[in-house]
Amino acid sequence: MKGFPFKLMLALLLIDVAVMVCNKVTELNSAVGDNFYGNLVFQPTFWLGLLLSLLQLWTWTSILARTRLSLAYPVASLSYPLTMLAAQCFFAEKLSLLVWLGGALITFGVAIVGSASEEKREAKRTVQERFE
Repeated sequence: MKGFPFKLMLALLLIDVAVMVCNKVTELNSAVGDNFYGNLVFQPTFWLGLLLSLLQLWTWTSILARTRLSLAYPVASLSYPLTMLAAQCFFAEKLSLLVWLGGALITFGVAIVGSASEEKREAKRTVQERFE
C-alpha cells in the first residue's frame, strides 16, 4: 500500500456532502403533493444524487485499495461535521451547540478507534520484528 490518498479522500468528503445536499433538495422538492415517490423521478437532484452515490462508491473503494480501512474511516468521519455545516449554510438549519458537540464526539470517537487499532498494529509489528 502506498501513502495516504489525500486527494481521493478530499474528493470523497466533498461527494459525501454533495449527496446529502442533493437528497435534501430532492426531499424538499418532492414533498409537494400526495405522490412523494412518484415525484422523485422528476427531480434532477434525485438523479444527480444517485450518480454521485455511484461516484462515492468508486472513490471509497479506490481509497481502500490504497490505504487501510482503520486509517481511512476516521478521516471519512469528517463528513459528519461537514454535512452539518452544509445544512447550516444551504438550508439555514439552526444547529445547537449540543448538536455540534455530538458531531465532534462522533468524529473524534472514530478517530480514537482508528488510531488505537494503528497503535496495536505497530506494537504487533514491533513484537514480530524482535522474533525475526
